[in-house]
Amino acid sequence: SAIAEIDQVARTQNTMVERLARWLEHERHFTSNASHQLRTSLAGLQLGLDAAAADPDADLRAAVTEALERVRHLQQTVDEVLRLARASHPGVPVTARPAAEVVEGVERRWHGTFAAEGRRLDFGVEPGGEDLRIPDRTAEQILDVLLDNALRHGHGAVEVTVREMGGTAAVDVSDEGSLTLDRRAVFERGATTSRDGSGIGLTLAREMAEAAGGRLTLARTTPTIFTLLLPVTEPPPPPE
Repeated sequence: SAIAEIDQVARTQNTMVERLARWLEHERHFTSNASHQLRTSLAGLQLGLDAAAADPDADLRAAVTEALERVRHLQQTVDEVLRLARASHPGVPVTARPAAEVVEGVERRWHGTFAAEGRRLDFGVEPGGEDLRIPDRTAEQILDVLLDNALRHGHGAVEVTVREMGGTAAVDVSDEGSLTLDRRAVFERGATTSRDGSGIGLTLAREMAEAAGGRLTLARTTPTIFTLLLPVTEPPPPPE
């Protein structure tokens, strides 16, 4: 307009609109991320309780113990989504555990779900990977996404393998299916939307990996293999 004051008002307004647009997009992503992860955790919890209720000979104490473990995982899911939404969420500490312990917990949660579909789920840790300490809550959430994706869209047996690779922890999740999408498009929000899914899981998993200083990639398309790279932390010092 050649009038400095008017141009300054226009620039200020444009900046405000851009910030509001980014904020609204951030809020939409937070809502979809939370609903995706909570839906997966709640489905597992309901499956376990339904199975115990339908079996008159079920061990109720074991069923309650499993339900409590899933509820704790549900709380951790909320914490992780909050931590992703806020770069520094003071109430959510970043914890680390040996990779073997992490995958064992994931196996306990998902074994029944895959067995109910008549599919095999195998977990393994290669030599040198047992004591790798990884961000456990982040790894659990990403593995939940990858296993849910393999259950919905993959085929055959699913295998999760932990290995050491150049000072980092590598977790491979493979199944016997094939993927036709482009390697980059598969991580775009909504790229894999179907009647059985929302199409945000892999996007969320990659965002969680990057927020933890790691990376999630599609290593192979046939058979499908996703590789999660996570930084390794040092074990806590022994008490004095």
